[in-house]
Amino acid sequence: MMELIEYNHTAAETCGKIELEAAYKAQAIALAVDSKLKNRAHRAWRWRILYIRAILDAMRYEYWLTHFSGTKEDYFQLTQFSGNFLTENAEAQRYFKELFVLYHNIENNGVNGSILAPVDGVKMLDALL
Repeated sequence: MMELIEYNHTAAETCGKIELEAAYKAQAIALAVDSKLKNRAHRAWRWRILYIRAILDAMRYEYWLTHFSGTKEDYFQLTQFSGNFLTENAEAQRYFKELFVLYHNIENNGVNGSILAPVDGVKMLDALL
């Protein structure tokens, strides 16, 4: 899964070429793995970041391929990992919001727990899952 994600990320950055099938395959792997995880592993912040990245990459690349013409500015936009492409996609926006919360996570003394800083009124990751 990581190899597929990194392949498209590098290709987008260096030559503007992406393979939508690679993004779809990474998404399928993420969905399959996630369906087998126990609740604790499913909610682990490291897994959530990888999982969301695989899901969002498929959404972003599909959107980009159908809405942009391939100019130099278009390729620059592709390399910016943001919700700008998917403002009307509620599922994507939920994932971007979860990432935002995860990236503002404060680990709790190494006991595999966390204290989440409030973001847009969201105080717990539970509110997003």
